Amino acid sequence: MAPNLTDPTEILLYFVALITATTFGFGFQRFFGEAFSKDPPEDVKFSFNPLSSLDIIGTAVFLLTGYGWGKQMNEKLEFTRPKLAIIMISLVGPFANLTFALTAAYVKEFLWTDQVVEMVIRVNVTFLTMHIIPLSPLFASRFIQAMLHQKYAGAWKILRWAGPLVLLGAALVEKLAGVPLISGTIQPVTDAVASFIYY
Repeated sequence: MAPNLTDPTEILLYFVALITATTFGFGFQRFFGEAFSKDPPEDVKFSFNPLSSLDIIGTAVFLLTGYGWGKQMNEKLEFTRPKLAIIMISLVGPFANLTFALTAAYVKEFLWTDQVVEMVIRVNVTFLTMHIIPLSPLFASRFIQAMLHQKYAGAWKILRWAGPLVLLGAALVEKLAGVPLISGTIQPVTDAVASFIYY
């Protein structure tokens, strides 16, 4: 669900939740990608700078539809077992979002029931469920990357470039024409995950 752009309070809460979700979910993904690469940087560390985890197109899609993504790990990283590494490291982001959503749900249940906690849960759940769409830069696309033979590396580069634009186009159609291309695809999964979180 996209924020109400006419409500300053909701926009502020939404951005707090968005920055939290991207910093921990996508930030941890990039951190593990660098840490376990063949030639990890000497100064590899987790960045708590929220701006380093925001993706411009992913944030725009989030504002339009309530579903989006953060900045991905460096595609130039090399691994000893690249196919396995790509899939395992890509799982870090969704797992971090699930963990953070469960933690926020516990806080809401026993410690603090403020609106910002509810927003944090909602945004982390949407980040988690968005990954079922098999388009780059979302997690499901990594399975396609892992299955592609090396000779199709050029095709993957095209898919990686086109994926965010396709998702942005779908978000615009959903916002302007009311056709639920994104929300209609992932809403059943979002509802199931939310039910688990609040159980």
